[in-house]
Amino acid sequence: MNELVSGAIGASIALSSNKIYMPDIYDLKNKVIKYIDVCDTLNTDIAGNSVDSSNNGFINLIEKDTSNLKINDLSLSMLALSQNQGNRYKINFKVDLVNSYIEWKGEVDPTKCIYLVFWFDEPKTMNAINSDNVCIDSFEIPINAANVREVMLRENRTLYQKKFRNLLLLASDSLGMITPENRTSITEYQSSKVFITLQLNNYAYVRDVPIYLFNQQNVRNEIRLQNIVFDFTNSYLRFPPNTDLSNTSVCFNAVYSND
Repeated sequence: MNELVSGAIGASIALSSNKIYMPDIYDLKNKVIKYIDVCDTLNTDIAGNSVDSSNNGFINLIEKDTSNLKINDLSLSMLALSQNQGNRYKINFKVDLVNSYIEWKGEVDPTKCIYLVFWFDEPKTMNAINSDNVCIDSFEIPINAANVREVMLRENRTLYQKKFRNLLLLASDSLGMITPENRTSITEYQSSKVFITLQLNNYAYVRDVPIYLFNQQNVRNEIRLQNIVFDFTNSYLRFPPNTDLSNTSVCFNAVYSND
């Protein structure tokens, strides 16, 4: 990810026809879309709908205000993190979402979906980056019970009002990794069952994003957040129905400005 971003919003799109229009997401209106991720390693979305991982379609993006077809029939596989390893294709214009669409070539089944994440700019609150001087600290979200649908983040005084540059997920490829708080970390596979929302004053800069996107150990380009501040006590994790991650912990390293 070479471009700085303010945040990201995840959305599920039902495979209800061969021409699927993008969702009308209010918080993305008049925002520059920097990147789009196709989350093809999810099994289900937050509601429990099956996610089709075939990437058997082509995305078409209309530029807002000009109505120009800026991206025509770009394969969904080009936007899939499983394929590009973090080398995301740069969009970098205001997208007219309601008139943009996907030409779906796979099975039409409204009970199934694809899951997209839109990385965007929020010019009103972006903070200038004046140096590369950063600190790193960890924070955890314990999951104490099975089949919960939502877990709130805990207050963290160390990271209060810090300007975030990145979030790095700790997720092992096998069971048994221990976190700094001596809990069992979720695995890479389990991380595809967890979605995070990070808010400030009830505005979600990160909303319903699968946390595995923050597992950046094997990606070519790390995520670059533009000094975004989050309110931990107003942020949370969400889970699909019948998800049992009890007695585990979601652990992040926060990379933040030291200015």
